[in-house]
Amino acid sequence: MVGCGRFLGIAFGLCACAASICRGVSVTASFDPAETSLGSTTLLTVEVHSRSRNVVAPELVADGMVLRRMGAVHRVEQDGGVASTFTYLATPSRTGTLSLDPAVISVEGELLPLPTAVVAVHRAAPPPAAAIGSGTRQLLGQIRLVLLHVPDRVYAGEVIPMELALTVPDGLRFRIQGSHPLKIGDGFALGSPADPLIGAMVREKSGPSPEQLRWRTLVTARREGNLPLAFVIGLSVETLPPNLIGGGAGQGWKTLFQASPEWMPITVLSEQQEIEVIPLPEDGRPAGFCGAIGQFSLLTPEIRKMDENGTVEVIFPVRGAGNLPTIPPPNLAIDGNWRLGGTRKSIHLEDSLGHRATVAFHYTLIPTGGAAVPPPFQLSYFDPATGGYATLRHKFVKAIGGGE
Repeated sequence: MVGCGRFLGIAFGLCACAASICRGVSVTASFDPAETSLGSTTLLTVEVHSRSRNVVAPELVADGMVLRRMGAVHRVEQDGGVASTFTYLATPSRTGTLSLDPAVISVEGELLPLPTAVVAVHRAAPPPAAAIGSGTRQLLGQIRLVLLHVPDRVYAGEVIPMELALTVPDGLRFRIQGSHPLKIGDGFALGSPADPLIGAMVREKSGPSPEQLRWRTLVTARREGNLPLAFVIGLSVETLPPNLIGGGAGQGWKTLFQASPEWMPITVLSEQQEIEVIPLPEDGRPAGFCGAIGQFSLLTPEIRKMDENGTVEVIFPVRGAGNLPTIPPPNLAIDGNWRLGGTRKSIHLEDSLGHRATVAFHYTLIPTGGAAVPPPFQLSYFDPATGGYATLRHKFVKAIGGGE
């Protein structure tokens, strides 16, 4: 746990910074909280609204602050746009009004200026004696955030389901700040790019409870090497005066009716764990491999007639667990009988995290002559369970098109 008592008396809120808007792309940056104390931490969030996922996390520097990039999340919005969120853990090393150095962010290959984000840092003041009792301090020290079932070794690009457990001791009332934990370690991405969920809380509970709250989330290894992984979560805990329980005769009951409890924000960090991320093997890699990693199976293909001229849509549904929602449609071996009119894919998520899904690859085929057999389909993928590559294939045998 980090900074149990250091947030007391700190104004908690969002710093609403002006958005940088250019050609339909908006960029915002803000600290939360916008006021903090020396030695405490605050979260810096950069959010980009654009039409694609082609957004590169900015390299940020701030005089008087240490910034650690925590991860990136891409959410598809209702209008078809994409909200790309980058989160940084900021630790100030001096007091005053601190701001980011001028920076740019790459959005769809274009460099845009990053709006100024400001945080006010005060000198940490010791909490008043009446603010928190020793019993509450002991309970705060028993809060734990633990990573469960963390693998020792994964492949680069592999999507890994993980589970976290938050234990809060009996007698301590608490609230979750936000709905999901955040990741630390820029070698990993949190969540599936095809799924707006960062994590799914297995059980929500607020109040005195020795039971655990658990989250399931997806983590994707973005590069190779021995990489550190940890998570951070924000809580608000109820604090009571030290003489609420005990004291002189009748003093505890007097305080009980006179004092109102306060909620103190704290940050809980899990222990850092190191994961070895290894590259995909070169041996046996198919020529058409496009980055699919997981376990997949090909369902029955479908052919839909689109017009009287013989234009058809050929659909290849693939089901499985892995990174399939992020993979582009594989290339078809188009022969002289067909012209490719376009490709797209549709995604049906089969669990709350988006780890299991059915992805259908759609191809519009326009005949260039008479009736012909549609081109064959082939999807090569890497299976982490076997450590080898596999290929899904389908070959049509019946001619279609040509105005039939």
